[in-house]
Amino acid sequence: MERYLSVQQICHAADTLNSYCDSILAEILEASPAEWENVKALFGKQSSLEKTLPRLRSHQQTGARKALRDGIGPYWHPESDVICELRNKLVHQGGRDSDRKVQQEIESKNGSWCIIQPDDLPAGVIPISYSGDDLVVDAQTGYWACRHVQNHIHGMDQNLCARFSLKRMRYRPRNLKYGGSSSREGVSLFPGVPLPSSRPPQNVNPPPKTPSINPDYSMINSEKEIACAQARMRLREQLDQLVRKYCEDAGVEIYGVSGGMPGSVLSHTIRGHDLSLIYSLRPADKSHEREEIVEVRIREIGFEPLLTIFGTNSQMRDYNSSSLTTDAVEYLKTCIDRTLR
Repeated sequence: MERYLSVQQICHAADTLNSYCDSILAEILEASPAEWENVKALFGKQSSLEKTLPRLRSHQQTGARKALRDGIGPYWHPESDVICELRNKLVHQGGRDSDRKVQQEIESKNGSWCIIQPDDLPAGVIPISYSGDDLVVDAQTGYWACRHVQNHIHGMDQNLCARFSLKRMRYRPRNLKYGGSSSREGVSLFPGVPLPSSRPPQNVNPPPKTPSINPDYSMINSEKEIACAQARMRLREQLDQLVRKYCEDAGVEIYGVSGGMPGSVLSHTIRGHDLSLIYSLRPADKSHEREEIVEVRIREIGFEPLLTIFGTNSQMRDYNSSSLTTDAVEYLKTCIDRTLR
């Protein structure tokens, strides 16, 4: 939930900056048409002032931010380029940045960040990190992006209005609105508004323990069955650890755990019975009444482990493997995430 809100704030901050660039550039070109010579090459050879002005006013012209930055030349905050690159990676690639475009954008600034720093943020701090190829953002990143964009727009507005004799007025962004769920009401997330929490809510009570099982396979003679039985027990332990860690990070409370060996348990074979783990989940902050049951069944086919994952609002999916695959892990996380929707 925290990442969801953070991503929305980052996107809103970048979109607000782009919206401002559209609006102020249209005003500049209308007041000083001669400036068109400085920006027209940045819009492409086929562009004309008559066609570009209405597109800027309706926020349909691409490249306005670059045209304002490189053609008009206002004082430009380097942080804004990082925020816009970060926004593109979050929106278009789901936060995956295998080519390290955000890192390259940061390094290209050579540590030269804005001179007039927002007084509530530490100077020179870029709260963005990587986990493998995935970008890591949190409440601090969302607040950082919003405050820098606010600061940048205010500084540009003062400078450009004086430079081109434009009427000064507090900038009102176009109707860009994002929301987060709180009970059954929408919470508006405008730039500069801090997130409700800097980390996922912590559970007051520790989650219940997972029931232990100790099947007796002493009468099984087949080495293949024994290997399958051992692999299934390892999978059960790995899955339990994964669910508990992910729920803690995502702000999901585990308020019930059950699990056993459903089916006909026969001492001489593992055929005919499964291993199960059933988790009762709800949002840790108890902001709404949504609950989710997520269940994992570890079965066998041909004495090879077969993992089945499903939930109250998630379809069954099978994964045939003696170890946890990436697809199985991601689907299990998706089932848990439905608790917060």
